[in-house]
Amino acid sequence: MRLLREKYDAVVVATGAQGEKKLGLAGEELPGVYGAPEFVKWYNGHPDHASLNPVSPGDAAVVIGQGNVALDIARILGRPEHEMKVTDINLTALGRINEWQHQ
Repeated sequence: MRLLREKYDAVVVATGAQGEKKLGLAGEELPGVYGAPEFVKWYNGHPDHASLNPVSPGDAAVVIGQGNVALDIARILGRPEHEMKVTDINLTALGRINEWQHQ
């Protein structure tokens, strides 16, 4: 995990498990490493996760995982704001992601 954080500004771990599932990797607790459930609930506007303040992924981010959740996160991080505005994504999260894309 430390090597990934050296190469990427943000790491999202999307293991496909219900709830948060840690992989036991060194560095999972580092700033800028998020579990998929927490990150998805943030961009979906869940009130219990509204205070999450994800760091900017900078020029590159990595999503570790498989399946729909991992792909959704990767798509959301890479899609332009005008494409995402027509979805039900939380507008505050969308604005933040848009800021990251234009740094």
